[in-house]
Amino acid sequence: MAEKKDSGKGDRNWNDDDVLPAVLSRDTEFVFRRMTEETLQAAQSENGHRILDVGCGRGIDAASMAKKGGELFGCEPSKGMLRKAKEYVNKIFKIDSNSPLGFRLLGFVAIYYKESLQKVAIYFKKALDVNPNDSETLVFYAMCLFYSGKNEEARVIIKRLQKIDPLTWLNHIALSFLFVMEGNYCRALKQTEKTYSMESGNPYIKFIYAYHLAYIKSYKKSYKLFDEIVNEGNAFYLGSLSNFVKYVFQNEKEKALKAVSPELRKKCENDFEIAWQMAECYAMINEKQLALDCIEYSIKRGMINYPFLAEKNPYLNNIRGEERFKKLMERVKYEWENFEV
Repeated sequence: MAEKKDSGKGDRNWNDDDVLPAVLSRDTEFVFRRMTEETLQAAQSENGHRILDVGCGRGIDAASMAKKGGELFGCEPSKGMLRKAKEYVNKIFKIDSNSPLGFRLLGFVAIYYKESLQKVAIYFKKALDVNPNDSETLVFYAMCLFYSGKNEEARVIIKRLQKIDPLTWLNHIALSFLFVMEGNYCRALKQTEKTYSMESGNPYIKFIYAYHLAYIKSYKKSYKLFDEIVNEGNAFYLGSLSNFVKYVFQNEKEKALKAVSPELRKKCENDFEIAWQMAECYAMINEKQLALDCIEYSIKRGMINYPFLAEKNPYLNNIRGEERFKKLMERVKYEWENFEV
């Protein structure tokens, strides 16, 4: 295998072809089997345990741990390995054509390949038809619904989710985002504050809390939290985003524009949540074309909550009269009206 210089970032084209031989000898097979056994023992996968498998590859260990009762969430940056994960899902379905794990994995693969939220939601819904109390699937299904403008359906799922699993922060921040989608920023802040009390060390939660404080003009506390995120340096784009949002609310346009790092621009192009947040900010400082670019990124990545974008978000008022915005909203309205699971 060719030696590669360590860039400090994940290799998005890596695959295991040079790691796994085409034919396994008994000794090699034993080694890989023991590695899997050691992984399973170390993870102690049991009913109710949540396990994050970072660099999950084909999902083989994840599937094995799920069979023992754990709730698995796998992250894999490599396109090659994601293709193999999809092949592995097909093998799961040959064993069990109605596997909830298989449907959930297909949902996550569909997210990576930028397929429509409708298609993603269909996979999650199929998983829930088999295992209706899988909290991991429930929360991502709810997000698919409210980002697609199906707020009432999402509310039902989130209420059920919080009864099943009241201790996981993700289940609470989902309700906060639902309130934002409805334009109810005070209720969103109250819910985010509750989530922050559960997970105050999480820089993402801290950012959302700071942003929601800024929404309701609680600037002193908001700016303090943004500065903490920057000083902690926990995420490669979150510090840049925190400075950007802070300077926008302070009406420091030049500083805000300089705060946007290349990593943040890339994140914006590939994450519809970050994209619509940046669209709000650009609109607030009268950078209309940049705001429209971000709205378009968000829509391409799946954001089709028409009422939120077209009416309920007050921070987009500055660009709603633009012809480009109106054309984008025609597309969003059509997809929103035709979203069915």
